Amino acid sequence: MGPLPLHGCLLPGLQPALGFKTKGIIKENCRDCYPMKRRRHWCICCKTNPKHKQ
Repeated sequence: MGPLPLHGCLLPGLQPALGFKTKGIIKENCRDCYPMKRRRHWCICCKTNPKHKQ
C-alpha cells in the first residue's frame, strides 16, 4: 500500500495557501487598494492590508 493522499485533509499546524478571492464584482476596500490585470482577469491588490486581495 502506498502513501496516503493529503488533498482531503489538513495536518495540524498547516494552513492552506492564501490567494485571490473569486468574486463576480470586485471593489476597492481602502485607499491603498488598486486594480490590476492578471492572466486576463481584473483583481484588486492592496499595499497595506494583504487580506483585501480579490
